[in-house]
Amino acid sequence: MALQEPFLSMLREQLSVEQQLVETLPKLQSEAGDAELNENLQHHLEETREHVNRLEDAFRSLGQEPKPTKSAVLEDLEKKHEKLMSETPRNLRDAVIASSAAATEHNEIAAYDALICAARAMGQKDVVKLLEQNLSQEQEALKKAQKGIEKITKEHAKELAA
Repeated sequence: MALQEPFLSMLREQLSVEQQLVETLPKLQSEAGDAELNENLQHHLEETREHVNRLEDAFRSLGQEPKPTKSAVLEDLEKKHEKLMSETPRNLRDAVIASSAAATEHNEIAAYDALICAARAMGQKDVVKLLEQNLSQEQEALKKAQKGIEKITKEHAKELAA
């Protein structure tokens, strides 16, 4: 199985991403001032916990131990978020939070797309189903983040026009 090692490596990294997000999302919630944004972050935290469980199930389905590998991409996104938050006026920080969430979702969607392609190529139908469930929820989370960015920036534009 030539695909299995690279696939497992990507799967380990995605497990790490989801586990890190379980820790990061409550911090974003504490920074958020917008009630709808906060609610969306809470909902996605619950989904992210499900993602961790599904990824662990995927490992077990493959006869592997779920061992995460740290994600440099997520660490970079978190550093960018911190920098933007420190440079952004308080009334625009919710837009930064929503933008950071959207950037993370884009990364996760790309990762799940690649994982699904590899799992299909290996004939791992059960793993594909688990990954597709996570992908679907990530796509919905991205839509919510994008709507949040639009809403918050429109509100700020109205404040500036007043």
